[in-house]
Amino acid sequence: MGTLYKEIVVYKKQRGIKGILLLGTAILSINTILLLSSLRNVFEEFLIISYGIIPLVTIYMAYLWKKCNKRYRYNIIDKELIIDKLSGSKRKPVLNINAKHIVKIEKCKSKKQSEKLYKQYSYLCSGNKGCAYNCIYEKNGKLYGFYFEPSIELYNKLISIAIVEK
Repeated sequence: MGTLYKEIVVYKKQRGIKGILLLGTAILSINTILLLSSLRNVFEEFLIISYGIIPLVTIYMAYLWKKCNKRYRYNIIDKELIIDKLSGSKRKPVLNINAKHIVKIEKCKSKKQSEKLYKQYSYLCSGNKGCAYNCIYEKNGKLYGFYFEPSIELYNKLISIAIVEK
């Protein structure tokens, strides 16, 4: 049996988003109460503005909720890198590659690609490529790549496995 390692990456700015979700819920609740109460005539101008705000706040809250629930689990099992997407209580395997197929792993420096890749994937929770790594691997004679956010420990394990395999 080879190396076993597991880590889960989550969106790091959840604290601020929970406040925004709470504020959005409060706005929607107050607006619903005003629509149903007799105070409607007093706040007529507020209600006209809120008719435009309600759909925007609802869409933005759904986007933030989805972003907060997205997580990735990186596993190394017997010299294979397995990436699972975790959404709520659901788990979906998205990538399974052997470490010997890894060409290189590098810190993202710019948006320009140095190699011509057949396909590029993103397994980031934050969407920010500034703190991410780019892994390039070979599959069926074509180069593929993906962005991910490994810890230093996972990065070192992948590098050591990939170097030993070559």
